[in-house]
Amino acid sequence: MNTLTQLRDAHEAGEIRKQDYIEAIHARHEGLFDYPGLLQGTDVEALRIQADGIYVRSRSQQVELVLDPQDQHLVPYTLMNFRAYETAETEFLKSVLPEDGTFLDIGANCGWYALALARHRPLAQVHAFEPIPHTHELLQRNIRHNGLGNVEAHRLAFSHREGPLEFLHTPRCSGATSLAVAGQPCGAESLERIPCPGTTLDLFCERNGLAPHVIKCDVEGAELMVMQGAEAVLARHQPVILIELLRKWARQFDYHPNDVLQLLGRHGYGAYTLHQDGVRRCALIDETTAQTNFIFLHGERHRSIIAAHSGVTP
Repeated sequence: MNTLTQLRDAHEAGEIRKQDYIEAIHARHEGLFDYPGLLQGTDVEALRIQADGIYVRSRSQQVELVLDPQDQHLVPYTLMNFRAYETAETEFLKSVLPEDGTFLDIGANCGWYALALARHRPLAQVHAFEPIPHTHELLQRNIRHNGLGNVEAHRLAFSHREGPLEFLHTPRCSGATSLAVAGQPCGAESLERIPCPGTTLDLFCERNGLAPHVIKCDVEGAELMVMQGAEAVLARHQPVILIELLRKWARQFDYHPNDVLQLLGRHGYGAYTLHQDGVRRCALIDETTAQTNFIFLHGERHRSIIAAHSGVTP
């Protein structure tokens, strides 16, 4: 129900006097003036209200993201509610993506990382993967709205083998979409079951002739399976990798985040966490580990990146 248009329709139909209409609709307009105060000290440069929707503009990335009226945890809401979104991780990935590099955003959601890196590197090739149809539509909409011709959106998911997958989706929190019941902010009975084509990262890159330089992987617990399906890519191309690893999500898939460290370690990678003074080596994830986002860098291939961001040799 849109109270604004209802009031206007009632006035145009002669049901409300002009002054009564002005006072009633102004009471609704007053809420707009609360936003400048809310946006002070945040990464939000502007809110753009258009006939086709409301867009939040990021000051740091110079991209605009459409608001979804139902999805409370969508990145543009996070920018307003919590001032910023994964700033250190975003800036790090921007710093290591070559000008004409290839970036894979696995679990792209509405496209924050894909849009930010595509804007930063207009000659780069960006592939964004999102399995949920509605969220995929938001991703495509954001790509079009920002005029980014170097981003391709795929409704596709990755695992350790090729085959169809079924996701459990929470409409009010698309970022908690997973293959398992774990941290979704609702009961299991409220989850929507949504099928999606699935393949491996090795097969996708081989079929499309891709040699990724940077990969971001945030798939709510299935990170180990994605990496198991990417061992040829890891061995051949040694991309920089950003992975979210949460113990509560991994537990639902019968593994521990350290299993990801071990798999990537066999390919010459070390795990790092981001801090104000740069990256720090993370040898093990245990109950005292506060970080949930981890950078994986290859000891030889990324020697100069490690030195530049930590001030020490790897």
